[in-house]
Amino acid sequence: MVKHLLEDDGLADPDLVHNADTLKLCALFGTDSVLYVCIERWDAKYMVLTTQVTVDFDYKMKDCKTGGVIWSERKNMVYSPQQSQSSGNPLADLIAMAVTAAITKGAPNYMPMAHQVNAAVFASPQSGGIPAGPYLPEYRKDYDQ
Repeated sequence: MVKHLLEDDGLADPDLVHNADTLKLCALFGTDSVLYVCIERWDAKYMVLTTQVTVDFDYKMKDCKTGGVIWSERKNMVYSPQQSQSSGNPLADLIAMAVTAAITKGAPNYMPMAHQVNAAVFASPQSGGIPAGPYLPEYRKDYDQ
């Protein structure tokens, strides 16, 4: 429903949404703030015996009254699959490591990492996450962070 509403308002592409006037978006949805999320990096780097999968997100929350940024955070995560226990055969272990790396590179599973990054960002205000809203007891106590 949100996608269709944005498309009907000429905002069919994420770049158009990010470049749109925040006050226009607020009026469209009747919100107090808008959270913008940019995926800065989402890739897998193959290194023969291992593969590193990286996700990097940039978050900005803008106020609907002023359009100014009221909170921002950038989080990234790098994952390298753990190798299984040694079999006692060094050649077999190297082959197993190369196969695991190739599988991870061929079909990296980004979604669990994206969930982990989002969970870290949306954690409680005490842990540096998104600021507490007016319905939480921590409201306005996290301004110094």
